[in-house]
Amino acid sequence: MGGRIRKRKTHSWPTRLPPISEVLDRYAESALVSAIRLRRYWIMQGDSPERATEKAVRQATGMMASSGVPISRLIKLFQEMKNAADAFIKMLERVQEELRLNAEIEYLVEMVGKEPCNIDDYSKRRRDLTIKLKKILEEFGCREAYDTLTTRRGFTPSDQLLKYSSRAFKRALSSIIAVVKSYRSLNSFEEYKLKKEVLIAVAEAKYGSERARRLEKEASKYAEQALSPVR
Repeated sequence: MGGRIRKRKTHSWPTRLPPISEVLDRYAESALVSAIRLRRYWIMQGDSPERATEKAVRQATGMMASSGVPISRLIKLFQEMKNAADAFIKMLERVQEELRLNAEIEYLVEMVGKEPCNIDDYSKRRRDLTIKLKKILEEFGCREAYDTLTTRRGFTPSDQLLKYSSRAFKRALSSIIAVVKSYRSLNSFEEYKLKKEVLIAVAEAKYGSERARRLEKEASKYAEQALSPVR
């Protein structure tokens, strides 16, 4: 005779039942999402925001009443969501600004760094740029970084940014950011801001203030077009 065939279990009880408070929160969260969707739906149907809100809330509280969830939990969730929304909006606006700055920098790097500076009146251009770079670095709390960036051959950051082009120009710009980071921490927004200020300073030294302002406006338009699909 063969051995007994054991029946495979097709289901089993969960190892741990969630606490009742967790279950209630899930119902409340579901009602909250429904209320938001219903409000949007009624507005699309032509109701005023006030009327749509009233209808959505009454429907959501009806759902909660049938599930045994107190309205106080929904109020608490809405308050938490409001606080979180303020923080999220602030962060999203910052991310949007960072994306805009990044796109502007992308344009400025290509335009400002595509060719080396004209030899005419080079000494004055370098002197002007040196003053501006030191001022920018001072604003970021590390004026001494300028001297750190001078190469062994005596090439100052101003020389590098004026004489280098393309990849070498990008490397010189990245070196400035890296050295500043060695002196102090930079968040993403500060890094983009520093890059843009350096690029505008180089543009002013190379082409003069009027053309630099024009390039800045062009960079802003470029960023607006580049970011339009993600708005």
